[in-house]
Amino acid sequence: MDRILRWRNQTSGFPWYSNSKYKMVIDPIQRKPITKNENNNTTVKIEKIDKEEEKPECEWKEDERKILKGDQYSSFSYGGGRFGNQIIRNLAMSLIARKFDLIMRYQRSEEIEKLGFKLFSGKKKYRKHKVITEGNYSGMLNRSSIHFNIRSQGICFYQTKEITDNINVYLNSPTIMNEIIENNNHKERYKNNNDCFVHIRLGDVEGWTPGFDYYYKIISQFKIDNLYIATDSPGHEIIAMLRKKFSRMQLYDTTLPDIMLFASTCKYVVLSYGSFSAIIGYLSFFSHVYYKKISDKTAWDWNSGDKNNMFNDKYSKIGKWQEIV
Repeated sequence: MDRILRWRNQTSGFPWYSNSKYKMVIDPIQRKPITKNENNNTTVKIEKIDKEEEKPECEWKEDERKILKGDQYSSFSYGGGRFGNQIIRNLAMSLIARKFDLIMRYQRSEEIEKLGFKLFSGKKKYRKHKVITEGNYSGMLNRSSIHFNIRSQGICFYQTKEITDNINVYLNSPTIMNEIIENNNHKERYKNNNDCFVHIRLGDVEGWTPGFDYYYKIISQFKIDNLYIATDSPGHEIIAMLRKKFSRMQLYDTTLPDIMLFASTCKYVVLSYGSFSAIIGYLSFFSHVYYKKISDKTAWDWNSGDKNNMFNDKYSKIGKWQEIV
């Protein structure tokens, strides 16, 4: 089963955990039930949606039009999701393009390539094309030759274990790793600091946060000089609680590529769930990387069919990432 895009705001304006009639608003802090979900005891508030409400266009449709306007007979990669999702999708497609020397056009490529690597585009294009899904991805990558263009599926994330294992290996290969390091404005920090970087994803998925204790217990193990935190919700209670516990805590809030690059130079890297965290981990070549064991309590896309393997069995040059139960 393909792990397709679950954020229904690509088609209806609401995330995948809603249906066409109701919008579910997670209340992760108060936990005071208005309606109780019997499966996971998460507190939710049910609000009726006006049937006449106009459905917004998929956020990636404009990107699709721009890509196709230039050349409809080249391969291309585009789709829904935020920055981390787009990086993984583009890297997955780039691996196929590299093997078969395909001309490939990418969504948001200029910003992604600020991470220090190039998304591959070759010399070949064809009049026919084939859509790449998670289901046929491995078979396509393992072919000896192809005679058609490839196109991503806009609602597909490409975050299966096999695909993300390939991406982790690719980014940690000597040539690509050295390119990233040399283009990193913070390269002098590699293996030259005693700092900890923590990514805390909250925002629209705060109901799945691993919680204060997860971050506090890990950070407390380290004797560090500086603690940096990047988050989409700096005013959240968890951030305030950590600030009280760690006087040296600093919020790190710059551009998305810079956050990833700076984080990846820190000696200790603590991840939350999601593709943005996963990419930070893949780029943390010389770091001790920690992540929370994935479950239906921490993964908002747990029911996607892939069991959320962006983190399992990944590694840095230091060794295998450490799973926190």
